[in-house]
Amino acid sequence: MKVFHKPIYERILTHFLFCAVLLYFFGFNCRLRPVAFPAVYKEYVAGGFAIITIYLNFLVLFPKLYTCRRYKEYWLYTIGSVVLSSCLEMILVYPQLYNIYISYSRPEMIETLTMDSFYVTIRNGGLTLFAYTINEIIWLKKQTAEKDSLVREKYNSLDVKDKKHQPLFILTGNIYYCEQDRNISVIHLLDGKQYVRYCSMNSLEELLGKTEFVRISRNVIVPKNYISNFKDNKIELEKNDNYSQSMVFRVSESYLEKVVNQLNMEIKSPPIQNSKKNINDPDSKKISAVTDIQSILEVFNQNQKLLTVYHYISTHSNCKISDISNDCKISKGSVSRYLAKLTEHGLISYNGAKKTGGYSIK
Repeated sequence: MKVFHKPIYERILTHFLFCAVLLYFFGFNCRLRPVAFPAVYKEYVAGGFAIITIYLNFLVLFPKLYTCRRYKEYWLYTIGSVVLSSCLEMILVYPQLYNIYISYSRPEMIETLTMDSFYVTIRNGGLTLFAYTINEIIWLKKQTAEKDSLVREKYNSLDVKDKKHQPLFILTGNIYYCEQDRNISVIHLLDGKQYVRYCSMNSLEELLGKTEFVRISRNVIVPKNYISNFKDNKIELEKNDNYSQSMVFRVSESYLEKVVNQLNMEIKSPPIQNSKKNINDPDSKKISAVTDIQSILEVFNQNQKLLTVYHYISTHSNCKISDISNDCKISKGSVSRYLAKLTEHGLISYNGAKKTGGYSIK
């Protein structure tokens, strides 16, 4: 399964902002130590020690030790790095604290120094635990994604949960369609049963893949094998006895180009000897419709409004400009331009007299 990451510049910017915020916190946070610091730059250096500790854990210790299940070594090195950074910080700021410490009696001086060192260690440890938590979340997600991908690719199965929240596996070939309900993906099977999977539609789309399934809108994914009709920006699935009516879904405009391209990948043009195939054959209509749409996409650079006009004409013969404008909610000037382009490329024609005629698919 292909794993998508943020662009490199976004990740660099995120880390840069994190370091900037942390240094800002160190530069202006004087609650853990007295305010009498003539050399404030040492606070920023102390912040640098903390950042080094965090990224040492983030980039080295966690990937090399924790993910290899060497837990004892990981926690030993993590605690050691936190203590070392705290000691370096106390050594750095000790000259500024010395005059304050010597004003105390010896027991009080030792107690104050110990407590300050303890507070610094707790703070650096908390920041390191933050890095550990982020790494743990990313690692667990990656492990889950790899497991799901292995099950999907090797066994054509998907792990889901039933109404009693019991986990089980289903065959992806039995999926009729998938829809989103808030943050839950509801999976409908051919036998009428419903199962849920706690993931987003983006994750489900990535897991199912684009070979057998196609996402037609923000909330719906359907299998290509069960698409019986694609007309007027609507996809109709094959009728199933376990459902009271035929399932029809509207293809979102933002997904229309992708849907057309993915369906066209699975449909081949008929050979020359079969060019006289019965035009009433539904497979022939599907091939013709998708091929025409694909040609428009290539010629007009994926103009969605032009496609809308073309779809309207294909279902409303001898329609007029006013009809197209009112029903498609596109201005008459734009409709005229689209009609001119379609006529120019031989996709439509005007039939009849100027006042009584209309546009039809050629």
